[in-house]
Amino acid sequence: MDIVAIMKERHSVRQYKNQVIDHSKREEINAFVNAINAESKLAIQVFYDEPKCFDSFMAHYGKFENVKNYIAIVGNKEDQEKKDIMMVPPIIGTKIAVSDHRSSNPQGPELIEVATATRRGGLLANVAGLVTMHMGSGVGKLDPLFYALDHSDVPAKNFLPTHMLRTRELMEEGAKLVRRGGYFDMTAGSTDEDMEIGAEQIMEILSWEGMSTDHLTMSSDAFGSQPKFNENGDCIGLTYCSPKYLHLTIKSLVRRGLPLEEAIKLLTSTPAELLGKTGVKGCVAVGADADLLVLDENLDIDALFAKGQVALLDKEIVLKGRFE
Repeated sequence: MDIVAIMKERHSVRQYKNQVIDHSKREEINAFVNAINAESKLAIQVFYDEPKCFDSFMAHYGKFENVKNYIAIVGNKEDQEKKDIMMVPPIIGTKIAVSDHRSSNPQGPELIEVATATRRGGLLANVAGLVTMHMGSGVGKLDPLFYALDHSDVPAKNFLPTHMLRTRELMEEGAKLVRRGGYFDMTAGSTDEDMEIGAEQIMEILSWEGMSTDHLTMSSDAFGSQPKFNENGDCIGLTYCSPKYLHLTIKSLVRRGLPLEEAIKLLTSTPAELLGKTGVKGCVAVGADADLLVLDENLDIDALFAKGQVALLDKEIVLKGRFE
């Protein structure tokens, strides 16, 4: 019998008086709790007149009569990022918007607070602890990130600014970050024209001193929404980014002279390094996940294996989704 089964089998009886806590007593309790919260930085909460507070799994654990008031002892709200990373296995980091008119406009000190909590959570949960930064075209550019690097001990590798092809200034700031040991991500285009422009920008970046595909990654937003704004900041349209432009960008880079083994690092070994998955993802090796993409002589997709399972073969889809 496991621990949960034991808890379900165990029975106990706790009886309390069916007595209302009067208003003056409630004020006294609330003032006391507020004083404790102010000193401890906790978020203790008091709940009154809630008869269903034990009307769940605990009802099987034991019998609680007349329980209508209770106290919840809650931890420090300011460190929620660390707790989420530790307690929720799919979470490997945080995401924050920076230098964007749609963001909360975080500055250096706020970014340090987020990054230190994220890194601690990553260390405790043995995951990347990565702060992904959605970059806008605002005047601040990467200033908050450089402030964080200059005024904290969080490594550059724990930050990943993305959408870095958005402006020339961001591209140049990204190059400065790489020269300090950091990484940055570039978004594949949402149209054929945008994709070709992005490929040309990537080739230019790689021609700069100190730049290589070992510190650059590329993503697609995977059908994420892509609003369009005019010069006044008004939303004038909405589209999306297709993952197909990741593949098309690789083909364009190779046509422009970048060796295939270098181009695919943007989608394979470099993201794996950032995500703490080296030797598991982004490589062909014994013990790695068998995620294999097979290209033909024209670099078109011929076959796909997902963890060893055939998903596409001879350009025909084999593995289909639930509703296909």
